[in-house]
Amino acid sequence: MLGKKLKGLRSEYKITQEELAKIIGVTTSMIGMYETDSRKPSYEVLLKISEYFNVSTDYLLGKTDKRTNISKP
Repeated sequence: MLGKKLKGLRSEYKITQEELAKIIGVTTSMIGMYETDSRKPSYEVLLKISEYFNVSTDYLLGKTDKRTNISKP
């Protein structure tokens, strides 16, 4: 589920896998593996993705379809 959500958000934001990788501090190949659900991100990386796209981790993990924007402190 994460892969589909991540790919959709990345497409919506019009950024490449390489750009997202640089933003959250992982390799481009890791983004590809997240998008194909062959690897799962660490908790820290999941939070970075959530914060960048301003969506909840529950949305990313498929626990809800509601994007529920998170507030930044």
